[in-house]
Amino acid sequence: MDLLLQVTESPCEHLVARPVGFVKQVLCTTWDYLEQHPKPQYPQDLKDHACIALGEKNDDHCWYFANGETVEQVMTKGAFASNHSEIRLAAVQKGLGISIFPEFVVNEAISKGELVALLQDWTFQGSYHGTIYAQYSQSRFVPATIRAFISFLISELAEQD
Repeated sequence: MDLLLQVTESPCEHLVARPVGFVKQVLCTTWDYLEQHPKPQYPQDLKDHACIALGEKNDDHCWYFANGETVEQVMTKGAFASNHSEIRLAAVQKGLGISIFPEFVVNEAISKGELVALLQDWTFQGSYHGTIYAQYSQSRFVPATIRAFISFLISELAEQD
């Protein structure tokens, strides 16, 4: 292994870990969905909505949100789940419910008014939210290609903020 890229708050202890970016998760739906369902004001309101989960683990329907020191756990429900952002996005765009996305996946649709960001005062805490680390083996001599790639990632990911 030359390089491991991982979204985590606990990088591997036996590897050198350099933060290269950050992935923020955004809760979204469509205006059409909100015309038929009340807009959630608090995380607990999601219990009354069709939520599209990641579907990778048994507890993926359990979503956590933080607002300052307050942390809310919500057991969501929904008839559909997918571990692929584009498939979840298509489901939301078809009006099937509410889902969580990496910000870079939905930024354009939000700016065009195609999607609505929800609960913006709350931070989603869960899979694929957090710092992106470039991790590599400890060595006195890190190959120039690895150093160059990490520098490239840092500059590219900084431009997206």
